[in-house]
Amino acid sequence: MIRLLVLCCALALSSLSHADEDGSEDVANLTYYPHAGHFYVTGQYTTMIDDHFNSSIGSSSRTDLHRLQLAGVYGFGDKMRVGIREGYLIESKTKQSSALGNISNYRSSGISDPTAFFNWRYYGHTESGWDADLNFSISPKLGTDEHATVNEDGNNLNGYSQINVGTTAFYRSSSSNEMSGHFDLEYRTQQDSDLGAATTRTTDVATIVSLRFADRFRFHPKFFVQGALQLNLPHTLTSADSTGASNSDEVATLIIPSVSVGWKTSDNSLLTLNSNYEHSSNKLVTQPAGSETHTDDVQIPIQLSYLQQF
Repeated sequence: MIRLLVLCCALALSSLSHADEDGSEDVANLTYYPHAGHFYVTGQYTTMIDDHFNSSIGSSSRTDLHRLQLAGVYGFGDKMRVGIREGYLIESKTKQSSALGNISNYRSSGISDPTAFFNWRYYGHTESGWDADLNFSISPKLGTDEHATVNEDGNNLNGYSQINVGTTAFYRSSSSNEMSGHFDLEYRTQQDSDLGAATTRTTDVATIVSLRFADRFRFHPKFFVQGALQLNLPHTLTSADSTGASNSDEVATLIIPSVSVGWKTSDNSLLTLNSNYEHSSNKLVTQPAGSETHTDDVQIPIQLSYLQQF
């Protein structure tokens, strides 16, 4: 225990010497964060290049989505920062086709559950190029997850509270190249959903583990390109409907590649364009009927983000 305390103190003291030369004040670097007394705001617009869904029972759907997100982050103390993030779903339109060829249209919109987060650069060693952050966030439940029906719009709420704890390690091999690895543990409380037609669903608590790796290359002082790969480990979501049916949704391992390009428009501003490819395959087992449905979902969002530091 004494050795552990000594190690923690050594890491903390070494981070005190982590100065500007580590690149953490440059808004275009992976290691960037707002230092004490500074803050930044970001705005992000998301739409879909492609979003389609197919099931083994013959149904399919296609979705068109437009969403905004705003965040503010303030730096304080020694390498600490706090922030809040909120999203607004402008509109999500889904056209669904049944196995018999019947067409239904669904629409959702509204604000998201807010997210508050805290990050701490607990380790920094300029000479070796290594840095590390502690990440914590919480998103409280604002209401029930209301699914869209043919006659009523859905909302943009999760229907559960969410806590994320993780850590991010950075390695700066040169002034033009940085890499990062992120581990995240996500905990969701019980989810309450309104499926419409006087039917509700309760989904049990869930824990989801994900890993993310990124490599950013500065090919010009004002421009970068980044490749990243996220790995979501398999998990199972169990739920019960008010009709008496129970569901087991087995979510397979999910690998999400992404690519980003960034333009440092000024010393305190950054414009980023990002896209990723998400192809998920699930197996849904419903009791007491014992039916088994396999689903295949492809999503390719494109996101335009702007960061301004003050």
